Formats: sequence, structure tokens, C-alpha cells
Amino acid sequence: MVLLDLVIAVSEGLGLKPTVAHVNHSLRGAESDEDERFVANLAQVAGLPFEVRRVDPHAVRRGGNSRTRPSLEEAARSLRRRALESIATEVPARWIATGHHLADQAETVMLRILRGTGPSGLAAMAPIDERGGWLRPLLDTAPEELDAWVSRRGLTYREDGSNRDPRFARNRLRRDWLPGLAEAFNPGLLRKLAHLAEAHRQDLEWIESRVIAEAAQRMESVPGGLRLAIDGWEEMHEALARRLVHRALSVSGMGREITRAHIARVLAFLRRGRSVGRDRILQLPEGLELRRIDEGFFLGGKARPDGIGQDRDANVRGRV
Repeated sequence: MVLLDLVIAVSEGLGLKPTVAHVNHSLRGAESDEDERFVANLAQVAGLPFEVRRVDPHAVRRGGNSRTRPSLEEAARSLRRRALESIATEVPARWIATGHHLADQAETVMLRILRGTGPSGLAAMAPIDERGGWLRPLLDTAPEELDAWVSRRGLTYREDGSNRDPRFARNRLRRDWLPGLAEAFNPGLLRKLAHLAEAHRQDLEWIESRVIAEAAQRMESVPGGLRLAIDGWEEMHEALARRLVHRALSVSGMGREITRAHIARVLAFLRRGRSVGRDRILQLPEGLELRRIDEGFFLGGKARPDGIGQDRDANVRGRV
């Protein structure tokens, strides 16, 4: 509601034509429908176009095994993102602005630390995502500042009842853990965590430019997968090599299945270079295989396209 109030206030001066977008996750029955009507009414009063999408996070979670199935929060977040991107395409809109604030950023960083993450995870959310067209103008704004704005402006809002549900880790973190840590160690904990995310994000922007440049030299899309360079992996810095491997696995469709163990196994295979026999195969999740082909490696599905990974002089395949 603060975000909407601010957007309305600056739209005319900046020449903006905003559209109000709402995603109904249908998780709280009548309460979810009331949320939708509330936002629709606000848009009408403000004279702004209103777009709504209904999604079903439970449907995404049906089937599959527990290891690959997303949590309810993850499913809802993914569907919400796709719904907003769909609305932006149809409107059309150049930017999607969301109301994420300082506490959201701090909670995201802490949750990732507790669950185990690397530098990419610690970067959390960016205030501006040029490639995706996402804006988070309130990301550096503390909750108490938002509360003060609501009071001064007399804004009305609805509280999501699920924010009090202790089954969700983020709610427990918000209600108990972060306030306890702030009281015991650092009253400015939320901002310190946000600063940590910003520092990692700046470092990652530079690192990612190196990864993109190196990937252009070492990876080539071919029918059915990727062709990877055969030389140079042994001499490459560990951090850069691991990021290249992660990129290759992600592009090839492993996604949530990627683990540190998979990255280590693939990198060890690549670092053997020309010593890898043409009959050797590294099997990976999602039906992927890594194998030596002529002057390179091939990462792709088991059903190989013609000419890719076909050994002219070997009929027996070994396994690593």
C-alpha cells in the first residue's frame, strides 16, 4: 500500500502510466478473495487499470518426490513471479515494482545462511534488476519507516493471516529469532544483513562478467546439449571453474538438483582433460551425462544427437 501510494504520487511528474497488478494465490479461501476485492477497489478509486491472476501453488507441488518438490512458499513465489511477468508483457509494462523492504531482505539473507548457501545466495534481492525489469524501491526502507508513512497518510491495508502461521520458517524468523538476535547482539541487525547482501551483490556483478566471458570461450550450444572445451580446466582458478560448471549444469536443466557434490564431480572429470577415455561417462541427475567427444566434452541427455559423442573406435562404454 505504501508502494502504491508513492507510485501514484510521482506518476504524473515522471510521466508514468502505472497498472495495479494482484496475484490471488487462493490459499486462504474467502480471505484471499477479500484481498483481491480490496486491491481492485483501491485501483478503481485511484483511476488506475487493474489486472489480476489466480494461481494454484498446491497444483505445482502434486506429484514428484519430496527432494525435488518445491515448498508451498517456493511454489507460490514462482507462480507469482510468472503471473506478474505475464501481466507486464500484456499491458505492456517496462518495469514490475514490488514492495519488498529492509526486513524482507534481511530475512532472506538469514534464511539462506541457516539453510546453507554461497555468495550468490547471500546477494539476496537486487533493488534494480535491469534484465528482468524488476524494481524494489523500498528495499532499503525499515518496517518502522513504512508504519510511520502509513500513519501520516492514513493508508488502509489488509494483513495476510498466514504471516502469523508458525509453520513457515520465515514467520518464526520474523517473530522470534531476528528480534532476539537484535536484542542480544546488534539493534541494527536488519540493516547489517542488508549491507551484507549489497556487498555480495556488487562482488557478484564483477565475478559474473568474468564467468560470462569465460563461458563464451569454453561452452557452445549444440544439438542436445553443450560442448565444453577440453583444455584449461586444471589451471583455472577454483572459484571461476566451479561457477562455470554450475552455469553449464543449470543451462542443461539440472536446476534444483545441483549440489556441491555434483559440481565437484563434474569439475574433477573435466580437469582430467585429454586423459579421459572416449568410453568414459559421468552420469548426472535429470538424465544428463558428461562424456568425452573428440576435442571436447559433451554435456546433455542420454539420447545423443547424430554425430555428438559418437565414438568411431569404441563400442564399449565405461562409467565413472
